[in-house]
Amino acid sequence: MLPCQRSSSVLQIILEHPSASFIPGESIVGEVVLNNKNPTEFKSIRIRFYGRAKVEWSEIRQTGYRIPNTHHFTGEEVYFTEDLALIGNGADTTSLPPGTWRYPFAYKLPHGIPSSFSHHVGTVSYMMQAIMKGSWCQSQTNAIKEFKVDGRLNLSMDKIENLRKPLEIEKEKIIYDMFCRPGKIMVGIKLDRSGFVSGDYINFQVYQKNHLKQNLNPLKIRLLQVIEFKGTDGTRKESNTIVKVEGPKLLGNGEKKWEMTNKMKIPESIPYSGLGGCKIIDVQYILEIKLELFMEAFRQIIPLMIGYQ
Repeated sequence: MLPCQRSSSVLQIILEHPSASFIPGESIVGEVVLNNKNPTEFKSIRIRFYGRAKVEWSEIRQTGYRIPNTHHFTGEEVYFTEDLALIGNGADTTSLPPGTWRYPFAYKLPHGIPSSFSHHVGTVSYMMQAIMKGSWCQSQTNAIKEFKVDGRLNLSMDKIENLRKPLEIEKEKIIYDMFCRPGKIMVGIKLDRSGFVSGDYINFQVYQKNHLKQNLNPLKIRLLQVIEFKGTDGTRKESNTIVKVEGPKLLGNGEKKWEMTNKMKIPESIPYSGLGGCKIIDVQYILEIKLELFMEAFRQIIPLMIGYQ
């Protein structure tokens, strides 16, 4: 019996849209290309599409004087796994002479799937894999290609209208200066809306009052991305600063009105709020208004929605 040989055939996946970026419900159109220098025998060629979310992390916990234990948390959500047969039935042998062979395909993505997302704790990923099942004496040949999905969060018309409305928040707080003298500070902020798309500027107006005799530090305003990962028997939260700006100083017993225009830009590549419906990874955005005081901090948060046009 002759020894089995490794297949010299090469598979490629070529897409009609080279960007490899799609929205839920869109069709992925392309072809699997087989290049073989020698005569080739195989049982079938098929292409597989699959999408899933996965989270995984570990935490060290200690109770009292006990030895610390490491707890592992995992979670998985599968959105689809589907095979399309391109040639062959998997049982009979197909023989091809040397050459280049093309096998077109079209696959319609399901509706309601979330956006692609990558993080060291969790991912939402989508892949396609071309598989050539060799004959009894040839190994299997594969080609893998990753593609991206821009998920869509379904919002009611009432919700969309509310996101377009101006938003104004005001907060007062009594604090003590370094000499333990009480005084009141007030911060008010006004946004023209609370719903944005990537590439937008977050423009706002700020009104401050300082009833203390001492000067106040500049007000710091940050757009924060808050990510929640949900695993078995536990959750984990992480926050990242996307963009930040700083206001002017405020003198003692003073007040000031200022605005920020076309300075706080939302990056183009930012994931959408909610990732379009993932149940084990949630992404939200908040505008944090923070003032570092003498022995405490003044903090106010405003939830924002970042979506698509």
